[in-house]
Amino acid sequence: MMRSPRHDMMIQGRLEQPPPTIWEGDVRATILTGLAARDNQSSVVQVFARKDFRRWRYKTDVYVDGVRIFFDMPWKKIQTFQGVTLRNPPRNMNQSEIDIMFTTGVGIRIQESRGILNIIVALPEDYKEISVRELNQPIFDSSAWNIFLFQQPLNFRSFMIVQMAWSRIHCLEGDELTTPDCVTLQTNYPQTENDAKSVYYNFGEKWRLERNLHLSKLFQTEHKPIYDPLNWSFADPRYMPIFDPWRNTNYTIFESFVFNREEVRVSCQGVPSCEFDYLVTGRREIAWKHWTMRKN
Repeated sequence: MMRSPRHDMMIQGRLEQPPPTIWEGDVRATILTGLAARDNQSSVVQVFARKDFRRWRYKTDVYVDGVRIFFDMPWKKIQTFQGVTLRNPPRNMNQSEIDIMFTTGVGIRIQESRGILNIIVALPEDYKEISVRELNQPIFDSSAWNIFLFQQPLNFRSFMIVQMAWSRIHCLEGDELTTPDCVTLQTNYPQTENDAKSVYYNFGEKWRLERNLHLSKLFQTEHKPIYDPLNWSFADPRYMPIFDPWRNTNYTIFESFVFNREEVRVSCQGVPSCEFDYLVTGRREIAWKHWTMRKN
């Protein structure tokens, strides 16, 4: 979320626990399956991934102000609504790639793969951070602007957030991981287990919409989660994700029938998020898709 005298942008994500592994084990991580966005007084855009058996024709469901739209005709590839334009590449007929372009200059690119959404957000120059001391005037410095609001690569990460908002409300310049009370978290990449726990408990958990009731919810209640809509087990406060998939305590004998850990190291070539995906799901195709996106 970005709120200033000139901007009122809100981006919310829906994260879900994916289906069990092929050996019927729980995947203690989340995937991004939905996104809702609005900038100033624009229409609300919602994009959802679809379940496996529903992906034979369309990969995503797209709604604008609650009305479902399609991009499967040449004249529907670019559609304009109040304050926002949606675009689908001409040769993409399954709605797996959606570009959201707000009139303020904010752009969101959504790519779907195997029921997971990859999100990239691009911001114009006038969305630089706002200082508490100079709230009415944006901070312009001579250095290159490197604020990257939100990028969710195609993978499973240890952020168990049902619906979350990224925020820079009245906060000073600082790290990307800023809590609602303007405390910034420092973390390294690749993350250690303690770093992952700190980000999960001190950042992600604090940004649950259910704990920030003053924020408006952009998701409509009729659009339920695609996996286990009646029982959001990962939303249970007692739920604990995997922070380090390499630990022996996270090992199960059944995974040895599907892959071995040396195969994970060779396939992922040292990319931590790829290794995480491979280890918790046992699916090389998911890990490889993420690896290619990271390399590109």
